[in-house]
Amino acid sequence: MVEPEQSVKDGQLDDVEVVACIADILKEIQFAPSPAGKRTRAYHTFEFARRGK
Repeated sequence: MVEPEQSVKDGQLDDVEVVACIADILKEIQFAPSPAGKRTRAYHTFEFARRGK
């Protein structure tokens, strides 16, 4: 398992395995199809934090 502190560089996720894992999860999200038949694109900023201590 990769610790979060080892995965971040300059405020960006830098660990290839962590990024791939997140991408795999996001690819599974289903969005409603466009009524116009166009490709659906979504953009979102994620902020990761440690769970309470």
